[in-house]
Amino acid sequence: MPWTEIVIIAVKGLAVHKVRTLLSMLGIIFGISSVVAMLSIGEGARHDIDQQVAALGVRTVRIVEPEGRKPDETKRVRTRSAGLTREEADVFRTRVPGLVGVAPLRVRKMTVRVGHRRADAAVTGTTPDYLAVGTERVARGRFLLPADEADAARVAVTSALVAHELFGDADPIGREIRIEHELYRVVGVLASRGPLGGDGAVRGIRDMTRRVFVPLRAMLHRMTRNPLRAEIDEIVCKVDDVARLGPTVDAADAFFRTAHGGVRDFEVLIALDLVAQRQRAQQIFDIVMGSIASISLLVGGIGIMNIMLANISERRREIGIRRAVGARRRDVLRQFLVEAAAICVIGGIIGVLLGVLLAGGISAFAEWKTLISWHGIVLSLIVSVVVGLLFGTYPAWKAARMDPIEALSLE
Repeated sequence: MPWTEIVIIAVKGLAVHKVRTLLSMLGIIFGISSVVAMLSIGEGARHDIDQQVAALGVRTVRIVEPEGRKPDETKRVRTRSAGLTREEADVFRTRVPGLVGVAPLRVRKMTVRVGHRRADAAVTGTTPDYLAVGTERVARGRFLLPADEADAARVAVTSALVAHELFGDADPIGREIRIEHELYRVVGVLASRGPLGGDGAVRGIRDMTRRVFVPLRAMLHRMTRNPLRAEIDEIVCKVDDVARLGPTVDAADAFFRTAHGGVRDFEVLIALDLVAQRQRAQQIFDIVMGSIASISLLVGGIGIMNIMLANISERRREIGIRRAVGARRRDVLRQFLVEAAAICVIGGIIGVLLGVLLAGGISAFAEWKTLISWHGIVLSLIVSVVVGLLFGTYPAWKAARMDPIEALSLE
């Protein structure tokens, strides 16, 4: 019997019992939608990691304040160590060979205003060396100059997003913005870049789309400081060769441990370690989501097998007549395998569409980055066909082995 005729017969057989066919598809629909959503989240996370590596730079070493300390613990630490200071950054620069630059940072989340317009931003006090150690590039105007730092000048360099929110399409260069109670003149705008998932996506990585850079001396002198916090939050270093990363990390650990009297109120981080942490977390997430999707597909496959076994019992007369008029066992086998595959293909297509909508909902409401990949969609459809063939084989084999005389006599 030609394959086209087998397909037509199989589709007609499914159309006769629409509700039963839909019920048998539900497991596949939910399983495939879970697979598509999981792959979309994983793809978005991998893309996010790539961006984070680029943002940090593989040759960057960061000395940061530890996160998650309780106030009482912070008070005890501050009695023994003042934390990271600008003076330590200057001394460290002279102690370690192979450093391209060292930039201290003090970061505070603030609201920046221009007239009635406002933008939430991470106001960052730093030195001109930051341009050498960071990955930011100036699109208009200039970055901070040594003279700005020496004079504690009230000048600022904004990210492209903050500039757009405050000034729209107008040129911000030379305009003034209000940070706390002080006016700062905008002297530069950074090149636009994509978001990195917000502060805390990976430890040590901050969202660079909402930044305002000001001279560190100006920030230390003019802006409110929490006495329990260190003078600066972070020291960013960049080595001239990746081979120097290990020695620089060891040197930083030894230097700051000595400078702080043995108090471990700092952490030394490099991009590869941070990304490895995120990748391990992502692997756990993939395993959990993959397990859920596999269970859904397994349940869907068992549902298909049960429905098809019940279907075969009800269609004994049809099978007996087809065998009696000359249909071979392999024709019957093919028919029911095609029915199982058709159920899974149609369910897979619906599941893919539902998975795309689910990924969009996760991106919108959970604010997770998701990316739909064609290879993920193709893989999902292939998995659905495989599930249909695996779980439809036994019912199809049972139908093909049915004796036509017994089938008709039972009817």
